[in-house]
Amino acid sequence: AKNLVLGRNSVFTIPRKGFAGSYMSASNGLLSRLARRPSLAKGAEPTGFDADEAVSFCRSFESLGQGCFWSADVEGRLTYLSERAVARLFPDGDYRGTPLADVFLADADSTASRSLRLTLSRKSRFERMELRGRSEDDPTWWSVSGEAQFDRSGAFTGYRGICTDITQDRRVAEENSQMAMSDPLTGLLNRRRMNELLERTLTACKLQDRNCATLLIDLDRFKQVNDTLGHTIGD
Repeated sequence: AKNLVLGRNSVFTIPRKGFAGSYMSASNGLLSRLARRPSLAKGAEPTGFDADEAVSFCRSFESLGQGCFWSADVEGRLTYLSERAVARLFPDGDYRGTPLADVFLADADSTASRSLRLTLSRKSRFERMELRGRSEDDPTWWSVSGEAQFDRSGAFTGYRGICTDITQDRRVAEENSQMAMSDPLTGLLNRRRMNELLERTLTACKLQDRNCATLLIDLDRFKQVNDTLGHTIGD
């Protein structure tokens, strides 16, 4: 864990899970401390951030590219979004009033978008939900976290949270996954992936008492090509 020193007698601990992933908790804790801090007597030495410094701290977080802030009203419509996120998700700059759930598409392999809508309707906290931006021209992936906000009377006032652009990380992960499952020369499934699919298919057919056939294709004397002309010609 890392300690973030806020003042002479004020230290906030950041967990090892990552600065961006835990920043929402850190910022909420910071704001709570500011709210609880008593007024300083005249001439007393300050012991932490004042409101202006807290705002400056958040702006530095944005400018360093560590993540972006967002907020939404009681209907889930965006009221604030960091400039960096606006540039990627709303090229025309017009984001205010857009439902947060409409900003993202569901991943083909998950129900993330539906989960977001359900979470927002339940006024629940969510962390690091991976969502795809709706733009088809410039596909982006985001890790989104948010927390419901309530006033002193307990009335729901909306959401605020952070989001992080994970597009590059997502692309690298997909490339690594593709390389692990396919032959780099032909793009066909490699031996490992083929064995997994065959085992899964044969098991399913056995459990369901269904017929199944396997077709094998071999090239006669192909080894002679590799041995005499080389693997490059063989490939």
